[in-house]
Amino acid sequence: MKNLEITLALVILGSALFISAETNEKSLYQVNSVETVDGDTIDVKGEINATVRLVGVDTPEVSGENSPREFNLSDTENNRKCLRKWGEEASSFTENFTSSEEVTLITDSLAGKRGSYGRLLAYVETDSGQLGRKLLKKGYARVYESEFRQLQRYRDIQGTAREQHKGLWGCS
Repeated sequence: MKNLEITLALVILGSALFISAETNEKSLYQVNSVETVDGDTIDVKGEINATVRLVGVDTPEVSGENSPREFNLSDTENNRKCLRKWGEEASSFTENFTSSEEVTLITDSLAGKRGSYGRLLAYVETDSGQLGRKLLKKGYARVYESEFRQLQRYRDIQGTAREQHKGLWGCS
């Protein structure tokens, strides 16, 4: 019985240390004011004020040029126009998705806290689900090949959208 109590105490202590190490740096934020920059970037205010770049997804640009090759499409004027259209659709979708009262931001320790432009990297969730997965499912985005926890799941969702020629995958 004594060994069981010691083992249980060590498990509880180990869990407490793990939780303490995990929560040493905040990874979950609640925000209630969201402004859409584009399909994969939002500005938020609330528990944190930041520009947020979605983890793992890349939507076509709406204010700059698109490179069809980034989306594994042939580099034609038609594909550039098609991508622009889907970038606008992605931005509208993101704006509607994040218009709910409360949005949750969740960072991913594999992806890191900040991207190359200093933006907070996070998954964006509401009661309707996770924004990145929804963008991929509708064909409004591609998987941004980097290191993050949901990489394989995102690849699977993108593969299905691509097979079904949804959204930007219908460009070519």
